[in-house]
Amino acid sequence: MNVRLAAQTLSQSVADALIFCENIDASFIGAMTTAEFCSYFNKAFNILNSHNKFSKQPYNQPISANTLDIYSAFIENFCHYVNSLRNMNGRKLIHCVRHRGFLGFITALRNSIELYKHLNNTYNLKYLLTYKLCQDHIENLFSFIRSCDGFNNNPSCTQFDCI
Repeated sequence: MNVRLAAQTLSQSVADALIFCENIDASFIGAMTTAEFCSYFNKAFNILNSHNKFSKQPYNQPISANTLDIYSAFIENFCHYVNSLRNMNGRKLIHCVRHRGFLGFITALRNSIELYKHLNNTYNLKYLLTYKLCQDHIENLFSFIRSCDGFNNNPSCTQFDCI
């Protein structure tokens, strides 16, 4: 699955389009709940994907003293929202077999806030851009480490030393 396409599907523009369609077409009745889902996950993606400390988008800004309270409140609302989601049988999604994606989002959001708090208290970090914390960058780091002294899936201490 192409993650980029999934992220585009869960975007604010899709949420806005669903709301617009519900207002003009009777066959879109109930689309508001899907729009709410898209909106929540779009904001969560944005918090976990902040690139630029000067961003003007509300949830694309880095975690900082200015955004900490806003993001913390959103994360609590997000957790409550995800915990309230149910499948067609009425069972909570968080208790279903495929719950790991939802738990992963909650964990990543909470941990990013806690990481910022720790780094701010310990090193007086002013802001945290979360883009570099995503899995792709960690995979790139380990790929670089494996490439030192030839490509090896089990790097030695010597290969780590080449950094």
